Amino acid sequence: MSDLTQVKALISKGAEYLYQTRVCDEDHLPHGRRAYVWPLLNWLYKHDGNKEWVKKAEIVADELDPTVRHNPSGEMVIFPGLHHRRNYSTNAIDCGTFVDSFFDFKELQRGTPHPLDAKVNEVATNYILKKITGHKDVHDQYLWAATGLARFLAELEEDAKTSEYKKALENTLDFWLGLNEEDGYSPYMQSDKFMGGLTPYYFSRRIAFSWYILEKAKLRRPDIEEKLLTSAHFLARLLRPDGVKEMRLEAKRYYFWGEFEADSHPFDLYVFYKSYEKAKDEFWLDASAASFRQLLKAQIPNGAIRSRTSTQGLQDWQCDTMRTGHLAWLARLPDEYLSEISNRKVRPIRTPYRFNKASPSERVLLIGNAERWVHFVTRKGQIAGYAGERVSGLALPSGSNINNLRSPCLFHYRSRGNPLLFFRHNRPALIETFKYALFHSWDCFMHKRHVKLAFAFLKDGLFGYLFIGFFTRSTEFPTEISGLTVGANFIRHDLTLSDMSGNQKEIIGRREILWDEKAVISIKDTLTVSTPLNLTHQDGVTRVHGPKVIQLTYLLGG
Repeated sequence: MSDLTQVKALISKGAEYLYQTRVCDEDHLPHGRRAYVWPLLNWLYKHDGNKEWVKKAEIVADELDPTVRHNPSGEMVIFPGLHHRRNYSTNAIDCGTFVDSFFDFKELQRGTPHPLDAKVNEVATNYILKKITGHKDVHDQYLWAATGLARFLAELEEDAKTSEYKKALENTLDFWLGLNEEDGYSPYMQSDKFMGGLTPYYFSRRIAFSWYILEKAKLRRPDIEEKLLTSAHFLARLLRPDGVKEMRLEAKRYYFWGEFEADSHPFDLYVFYKSYEKAKDEFWLDASAASFRQLLKAQIPNGAIRSRTSTQGLQDWQCDTMRTGHLAWLARLPDEYLSEISNRKVRPIRTPYRFNKASPSERVLLIGNAERWVHFVTRKGQIAGYAGERVSGLALPSGSNINNLRSPCLFHYRSRGNPLLFFRHNRPALIETFKYALFHSWDCFMHKRHVKLAFAFLKDGLFGYLFIGFFTRSTEFPTEISGLTVGANFIRHDLTLSDMSGNQKEIIGRREILWDEKAVISIKDTLTVSTPLNLTHQDGVTRVHGPKVIQLTYLLGG
């Protein structure tokens, strides 16, 4: 018999929080993401038969009904969407969430008509269909929208439009997967050079949405399933040995001010389940147990999921309503799996990454062994004050705030940069940084009431970026590692200084990284230039210049 005690407590507290939060305490408006309360209430009713859950679902439906209306373009959408900046969401996300979740409400209603019926039909067949067949840029957004149409299709009786919806969903998956790299990597978005890179926070939901669309649209595509498993293995590569995703790899940095985040665990768990279902590898269960435990830790007494991990007391950007809504993806999982992972002993995970198969073409490599490892980034995006992956090359722990560009990463070199060249090459980044820093600090101060976070946006997101950007080059900043060769226990590459846009490049030498079965890393840097450099290591910062050979060691987990 399944023991779902911890799962039920997590879901019931989350559902109560969403039910009570008609207006977001932080953003001071209603969020469309609140519709995710319906899958939670439906799950609870199925497990205890308490009709109070049904009553609450009906109350939420009546409260949300006025928010579903035509926008100025004549499209039926969920407000506020993009029509209020403080919603910090989009119509695509909110409409996908709403339509998908609405059918959980309909299950609770058992066929009783509701005023939302016709509205949801129009949202799915008009707005969402246009969204997924039109221009596609931010991959999470159109895939999220597609989950709504997929659920609508699953509940729809066969008619003349069924094949059109199904084909649109299939084409959407083909489009996204066509942009994936061979190792399973996919960017956050296509058009933005700063947020167009790797986002561990968002990565798993793209895979989860795709599995969900396949299932609900009844698509028989073994080729897509194989690609999703490859993407899941890339997701596994982003984990640390404790099962938490490495935030130093995150391109959408302004969302996070601590060492890790807890908001994406429900999507991770959905992907881990589908991967275990297909591959039967125990790794996915161990990763699931670790992920579930972190999710439990993130639930505060009022039921909200809050990922506040900053040592400076800084809260992550997104509000509690949106984070808590993601729990709905637990309600999509089988009881047997939830019981297994919630009662499974949590232990350090063993990565399925095959060190002897590493290739320079992969965006992220691992250094170490199956039990202890760190990350090595071969390619990344440019850095602005608010976005862009923090480091290329060796990505070792060095401070919890990924937005503090003044704090160098471990075993990297810094040198002087040319402020005029930086200004010439980085005007778009400077403009966007000013906009993000000022708007977000204003919102934090005036609306969210997070005064510390408001000042952090100015201190780290603006002034720290300007100071380091104008006057610093670093081996952390190149957008691509050159001269790269890899093996089962070594990586060799050029040591290159650049500014944060990848310009002002200067090769200062060559680095060789070796590691043994005990996960001891040995670094040999052969410096070939006399440029004055600052090297950051475990004991601080040392001033060095070449020609010179520098030997360094680091014990993983030591």
